[in-house]
Amino acid sequence: MGQEAIRRRERLYVDGEWVAGPDTFPVTDLADGGTFAEVAAADEPHAERALAAAAAAKPALRETTIPQRCEWLQAIADGLRDRKAELAEVIVREAGKPISSARGEVESAAERFERAIEEARHLKGEYREGTTSGHEGWEAIVKPEPVGAVLCITPYNYPLATTALQVAPALAAGNAVVLKPASKTPVSGAILSEIVADVPMPDGAFNFVPGRASEIGDALAGDDRVNAIAMTGSSGAGKHVAHESGMVNLHMELGGNAPAVVFEDADLEQAAAAAAKGSLKYAGQRCSAISRVLAHESVHDDLVERIDARFDDWVLGDLFDDDTDLGPLVSAEQADWVEELVDDAVERGARVVRGGDRYEAADGVHVFEPTLLA
Repeated sequence: MGQEAIRRRERLYVDGEWVAGPDTFPVTDLADGGTFAEVAAADEPHAERALAAAAAAKPALRETTIPQRCEWLQAIADGLRDRKAELAEVIVREAGKPISSARGEVESAAERFERAIEEARHLKGEYREGTTSGHEGWEAIVKPEPVGAVLCITPYNYPLATTALQVAPALAAGNAVVLKPASKTPVSGAILSEIVADVPMPDGAFNFVPGRASEIGDALAGDDRVNAIAMTGSSGAGKHVAHESGMVNLHMELGGNAPAVVFEDADLEQAAAAAAKGSLKYAGQRCSAISRVLAHESVHDDLVERIDARFDDWVLGDLFDDDTDLGPLVSAEQADWVEELVDDAVERGARVVRGGDRYEAADGVHVFEPTLLA
C-alpha cells in the first residue's frame, strides 16, 4: 500500500503564486476510508483574481513561439512521469480506482501533453491572393492565434487524464488556463499545478482554483474574460454552464447513455465479455459505460448466463493490489443513485441475476456489488 499521498494539504495557484483559501474541504480516502487531503476552497474573490490573471497573461502568451510552448509541454509530461507513483496513489485514493488503472491514467496524461506538442507543430495557416479583376496583387495570410482564456472544468472519473485532455491543447495553442477540478477529486490537479508551477511560463498562464461549484461556478463560467470553456460532466451541469456563459466557444462532453445491441447472429462469448467490461470498468462511472444490453429474444437467456459468468472474472478487492479490477463508487450519493436504479428496475419486473446490494467497506467508502438484472 502506498503512503506518499496521505494527509495532504493543497492550496490555490493563482497568478504564479500559491495562496491559501478562506476555507477548505475534505477529500475522502476511497482506499482506506476517512480523509486523506484537505484542499483550499476558492471563493468569488479568488475566482476573480484568477480570471484577472488569465486575462492579463493573454498578450504575453500571444507572443510566445511554438518551440517555447513545446518546451513547456514536454517539461510537464516529464514532470508527470517523474511523479508517477505519487500521482497513481492519489488517483487510487481520491477516485477509488485500482492501482493498475491509476498508473495507466498517469501515463495517458503524460502522452496527452506530448501529443499536444505535435499538434502545435502542425498548426497551419493559409495564404490567399486576389483572383478577380481589380484585386490583382492583393495578398492575405490567415494565421492561427490563441482564443484567449480557457476555463477547464474537469470531472471526478478521470481526474488527471481528462484534465490533460483539456489543459494540454489549450496551452499548446498559447491560451491562458483557469482550471476548476471536480471537488471529489482535486488532488491530482493540485500535483499537476505543482509541476506546471516549475515551468517558466508567464504569470497567470495557468491558474488552479478548486472550490465548490455552488460558490464559484457561475462566477467563472459567466465572466466575459473567458473566451472558451472546456467541460466534461453531466448533461445538467453542462446546460447550466452554457446558460451562464457569454459568447464563448463551448467544448463539452456531457453525460452518456450507451446501450449494447446483440443480434441473433452475434458471437455471444465476445458480446458477453464486451458487455461485462463495458459495464464494470471503473464501477460503471464512465460516460461510455454500457448501461443496458438489448438482446434478440432467441439469444437472450444464453447471453444472460454468459455475462453472469464473465462477471466472475472481475475482482473486487484491495485497490493497491495489482489483481484488483473493481473498486467503490465515488460517494454515498452515487451509491444512492445506483440503488435507486436497481430498485426501480426490480419494481418494474426485472430479475436480479447477481448482486443488488451495497455496503460501506470503510468510513466513506461505498461499494455496490456488481449487479446483473434481466
